[in-house]
Amino acid sequence: MPTPSPTTPDDGTKVPLVSMIALLCNPTQFDGKQIQVMGFAHIEFEDMAIYLGSQDSRYGLISNGIWLDIQGSDLARYKELNNTYIIVQGTFYGDSRKEFFGYYYSGIKKITMMRRWARTGARPSKPS
Repeated sequence: MPTPSPTTPDDGTKVPLVSMIALLCNPTQFDGKQIQVMGFAHIEFEDMAIYLGSQDSRYGLISNGIWLDIQGSDLARYKELNNTYIIVQGTFYGDSRKEFFGYYYSGIKKITMMRRWARTGARPSKPS
């Protein structure tokens, strides 16, 4: 599996790899921006989020999670990523409490990439 690196959207800019902690602690800094983030995914109907770790998902610690706005038509495609570590790219919204079932403080919409991150000991490349 290749190491994640910033990808280039249509406008030619690079999409930064941002930590879950940075997104959770400083959501307004990234509001409306395209980002990549890695974390533990829980993907089920009306319950789709990326968490800091598996225990956060298991115990429903939504303060350590970010909603994933996966459209119904894409749910089957991403279902295989349920309860695995993933890397996802999309547009981050830092104060989306009203949009995401009233539970999550932030969300990722307009998802352009989501895939399993399963390499033990793998390190992402540094953004250029």
